[in-house]
Amino acid sequence: MESMIIATTILFIITIGSFAALVWLVSNFASALQSATGGAYFVPLEEEVSNKMMELAEIKPGEMVYDLGCGDARNLITAVMRYGAQGYGIEVAVLPYFRGRQQVKLLGLEDKITIRQDNFFNVNLGGADVIVLNLSTKLNNKLLAKIKAECKPGTRILSARFPFSHLTPEKVDNSTIYPIFRYLI
Repeated sequence: MESMIIATTILFIITIGSFAALVWLVSNFASALQSATGGAYFVPLEEEVSNKMMELAEIKPGEMVYDLGCGDARNLITAVMRYGAQGYGIEVAVLPYFRGRQQVKLLGLEDKITIRQDNFFNVNLGGADVIVLNLSTKLNNKLLAKIKAECKPGTRILSARFPFSHLTPEKVDNSTIYPIFRYLI
């Protein structure tokens, strides 16, 4: 009887592990497909990088922070909980979108953070006081005309890892594992 329980437990663990592996595989395949079609991989920012981005943004209470490719919503959660901001995230990939929505709901921040599943090229950025992103230089460059056309003067743009090729940062912070570029529109 005891060996039957052990065998069942092992089978259960293998099954759960296989399911987790399948979810991981599908998620990474979807992210790779997104990247191959012009998007960026979902790569969560380390907490220290996210915190530093929010600090460099100099967010004031009530300001609107947009996160383009918000993933699990960690930047928005930090902006809301630490700085009293409002948050608006755009995420095209299904699994990170649902993860972000789940995080926001678990923390009871639905009245302060909105996450939309969409391509950020379809979303007007004019309501942003701050835009944070962690995309790629290629994608940043594609976004530049949209940002300049839609954002109001004084909008702060923070990009982790990847600069804009044709925009001079007002500040570059190298205190974390990735450089953070701050731009002012």
